[in-house]
Amino acid sequence: MKYRVPYLGYLKFWPVCLFLTGCGGGGNDSDTAISDSMPSPNKSPTLTLDFATSLPENQIRIGKVIVNDPDGDAVSLTLSGDDSVFLNIKQDILLFKTAPDFEDPVDTDADNVFVFDVTASDGALSVSESVEIEVFNVIERKYDEAIFENDSLE
Repeated sequence: MKYRVPYLGYLKFWPVCLFLTGCGGGGNDSDTAISDSMPSPNKSPTLTLDFATSLPENQIRIGKVIVNDPDGDAVSLTLSGDDSVFLNIKQDILLFKTAPDFEDPVDTDADNVFVFDVTASDGALSVSESVEIEVFNVIERKYDEAIFENDSLE
């Protein structure tokens, strides 16, 4: 019986095929996920202002400021602009520092319209909204002190 050697020309493709099949999968047998080497890009916080743009005089509370950061970063709120010195943010509530009086306007141009910007920042990205709040007059009752003499109604 004659021993026959196969044609060696076919064997030149075998090492390439074996190499390709041996490189797939990474060989990780653990249940832990492999993290991406590229971090996801930072996303800007969102800012929602929940209040009316026209408010009655003698009222301190303006409304709610709602912020959210899709990345879960801490978000800081700041007020800026000409009339921001008359305003304050406590927790998520926008307030006048003192209740505005229509008859005695304190805003910068004395027109009872407070103009300011609210900015939310996560330290890297920020979003800002310009706001105008008009304060309108309400009828204020004045009581006659003579009626209330001796703590009784006459």
